[in-house]
Amino acid sequence: MGVVVHEHTCSGFPLLLSSAVGARERFLREGENGHIFIAGDKGTLKNMLRMMILSTDDELRAMGETSAQLGRQWSPKQWSEVVMGLLGR
Repeated sequence: MGVVVHEHTCSGFPLLLSSAVGARERFLREGENGHIFIAGDKGTLKNMLRMMILSTDDELRAMGETSAQLGRQWSPKQWSEVVMGLLGR
């Protein structure tokens, strides 16, 4: 899941992530480049979707720029180190 979130962030998109997504800690700054909803809670998902829909084009663009900046801070080399660490090497 983390790689998909990273790709979306690098593409310069605002994020809407579940509280169950671990990569949100690295790639999402609440209110700056998107929003978090509580996993399994339809009410918070609905509220966060509403916030995104009601955002102005300028706000969405700014969120996208923040996402792109956060995405550039994490390299393929760092991802490979995480994978190798998970494999115990």
